Amino acid sequence: MGKAVSLRVFLMAIVGLMALIAGGFIVWLLVLENHDAQLVRDNSFAVHIGEFTVRASADAASERGHTTKLMGQTLDRPQAALEQLAALRDRIDENHRELEQLVKAAARDDPDDLLHTMADLRQRYTELLQARQIIDGRLYGQGTQITEAAWHNIVTQYIDELTRLRRHIYIA
Repeated sequence: MGKAVSLRVFLMAIVGLMALIAGGFIVWLLVLENHDAQLVRDNSFAVHIGEFTVRASADAASERGHTTKLMGQTLDRPQAALEQLAALRDRIDENHRELEQLVKAAARDDPDDLLHTMADLRQRYTELLQARQIIDGRLYGQGTQITEAAWHNIVTQYIDELTRLRRHIYIA
């Protein structure tokens, strides 16, 4: 009877150990799966933010060119060109708001660096909005002046910040 009990205890110990190992293996697989899902999510954010920054850069460059062209025209500025500029600005503004939301969502893993980069971009965007007000005064003959070079520099700095954000997202 003593050998039967000890064999039974030994077999129960083996079964328990196997159950413990199997449970640990399952937990390990779940952790790996969660890590893979996190990588996919992070990569998806990076791709999405990257696409937004490329589009925003292209739109900002278009606005820079359209505005400079309109600034160079001293007489009748075509209404269609002014409307096209307004539509372009609306698209840039909407993309900027959406980009801010994406960055906020992506910043949960790297909040300090990413939010600092976004704060720099927000500052450049504010400068862009201020320059637009001055330019609108010039375009509509209200006497406020800004040079084409200053305008070019402000938009280029905004585009540079978009590039910096895109680089940060892909490197992080």
